[in-house]
Amino acid sequence: SYNTYQTVNYGWRQPNGSFDGLMGRFQRYELDFGQLAIFMRLDRIALCDFVAETYRVRAGIMFRQPPLSAVANIFSMPFQIDVWISIIVLVVITIVVMLLEMLFSPHTHKMSYMDSLNFVWGAMCQQGFYVDVRNRSGRIIVFTTFVAALFLFTSFSANIVALLQSPSDAIQTLGDLGQSPLEIGVQDTQYNKIYFTESTDPVTKSLYHKKIATKGDNAYMRPALGMEKMRTGLFAYQVELQAGYQVVSDTFSEPEKCGLMELEPFQLPMMAIPTRKNFPYKELFRRQLRWQREVSLVNREERKWIPQKPKCESGVGGFVSIGLTECRYAFRIFGYGTALSFAVFICELIRSHIKGIYKIFKGSRRVQY
Repeated sequence: SYNTYQTVNYGWRQPNGSFDGLMGRFQRYELDFGQLAIFMRLDRIALCDFVAETYRVRAGIMFRQPPLSAVANIFSMPFQIDVWISIIVLVVITIVVMLLEMLFSPHTHKMSYMDSLNFVWGAMCQQGFYVDVRNRSGRIIVFTTFVAALFLFTSFSANIVALLQSPSDAIQTLGDLGQSPLEIGVQDTQYNKIYFTESTDPVTKSLYHKKIATKGDNAYMRPALGMEKMRTGLFAYQVELQAGYQVVSDTFSEPEKCGLMELEPFQLPMMAIPTRKNFPYKELFRRQLRWQREVSLVNREERKWIPQKPKCESGVGGFVSIGLTECRYAFRIFGYGTALSFAVFICELIRSHIKGIYKIFKGSRRVQY
C-alpha cells in the first residue's frame, strides 16, 4: 500500500534555508517519489534525484504588435521621399506656368498673382477655385492640375486606409518592449516571481523593474484576464505559452491571431520526476519512463493534451475603428494652424491700435504747432 499527498506548491527555498511545499516533504524524508514533474533546479538536486525528463514548459511574454498608427506618423508614410519631392516640383511648376500664362496671355484675368498659389494649394486639398478662367490655355492648366491632384489624393487615401489596418514591427526584442507603450502583466504563478528576481540578464532585469515591479501584486493575474487585456488593448502578458495558446484558440478571431508575437525573458529548466535520495525503485522508474519516451508515448500525449501555437489562417484585417491616437497628427496640424492664426490676429490687432495711437499723437502735435 502507499499514501498519496496532494500539494499546490512545488517547493521553494525559504530565507532560513528550508523548503516549503513538495520539496519540503522531500527534505524531511516524508515522500518516496512525486507523481508529477517539477523543474530541475540546482537547489533541488541536493534534496532529491530526478529520474526522467517529461515535458518542457515555455513561458514567454505574448503581445500583439501595436498598430502602425500608434508608433509612427502614418500621414507621412503613404509616399516615399522621392514622391513627396515630385509633388513639390509639380506644385512649383504649376505655379510658374500659371504666372507665365497670366503675364503673357492676351486675355485679362480677374485674379492676382497670389491667386495662382491659392489655386494650386486648393487643388492639392481637393478644393474648388473661385476665379472663372475664360481662356483655353488657362482652363487646360486648371483641368490638368485638378486631375493630377485627384490621382494623388486617391492614392494617398488608399494608402492611409491600408496603413490603419497594418501592425508595426517596432517590437522585436525585450529592449524594444521595455521602450514601448505596452503595459505588462504576469501570470500569477510562484515561479514567475522567482525567475524574474533571479534573472541576471540586464535587459530582463530592466524590464522587470520598469514595468512589473512598480505595479506590485496588481501585475499578476489569471491567464483569462491577461489574454483578454492583450486582445483588446496595448498590453503584453507573461504566461505559460501552452496556456496562452489555448486561450488564443478559444477567444481570438483569425485576424487577431496573425499579429501575435512572443518573447522569452528567461529559459525555464526541463521538468522531471523527483524521487528521494537512495530510492530503491529509482532505476525501475527511470527505465520505464524513458521507454515511454523512446516509443513516442510521451510525444503522443504531448500532442494530445498540450495546445500548440495557433496558425494564422488569414492575413486579412477586420474592421478598424479610428480613435484619437490615429488622428493625433491631424489634430496637431489643426492646433498649430489655429495657434498661428491667433498669433497673426494679435499682431494685426496690435498693429492697428499702434497706427491709431500714432495718428492721434501726430494730430495732437500739429495742433500744438
